[in-house]
Amino acid sequence: MDREEPESSPLSLTPGVFVVLAAVLACLAAPPTAFWLADESLLPWAEELRWDRLRAADDSTRDAAPGSVELSRSGCFGSCPIYSVRVSTTGRVEFEGFAFVCAEGVQTATIPEARARELIADIADAGFFDLAWNQGDFIADASDSTLVLEYLGRRRSLPDIDADSNSPRLLRRIAREVDEVSGTRNWLPRLERGRRICANGVVVRE
Repeated sequence: MDREEPESSPLSLTPGVFVVLAAVLACLAAPPTAFWLADESLLPWAEELRWDRLRAADDSTRDAAPGSVELSRSGCFGSCPIYSVRVSTTGRVEFEGFAFVCAEGVQTATIPEARARELIADIADAGFFDLAWNQGDFIADASDSTLVLEYLGRRRSLPDIDADSNSPRLLRRIAREVDEVSGTRNWLPRLERGRRICANGVVVRE
């Protein structure tokens, strides 16, 4: 009489094995996920974390050495504002509007000296003078930007901040901070329902 072979049962995982497998899969997925989140600006890179710490610190002992930072933004295929703004450690702000702005020509303003000095020192401390990267592909329709820092006897100009696909995201963070501290919003239109509108209600036309 033939013996009946026991039916094979489907492979079952004990809770312990399941936890181990889940942990292994999570470890494998973590690096690409982190890079994706960082590229999508959902997770900061190390230099951006350093920048955030510098900006958050309240340091009134900043070096009083003279210096300045200048941001220039070029146009795009649409009506992107074209302008430059320069902030000096003295607190003087010089804005020059060229096109698609609410105030063309040279405009001046003053911000607290400590705030200007801290901004410029933070940019230097964030490694602006030492940043290096391999040039990437150029984005044709980008509203490109250039940053120029002069501080403690050094000067460096970094162009193609927005057009170069490989440029450090830190530079775009710095550019936005220069805009914020200098108050360029006072001379630029705001985007509202697809239109660029100035504070006085005037619509900037392409």
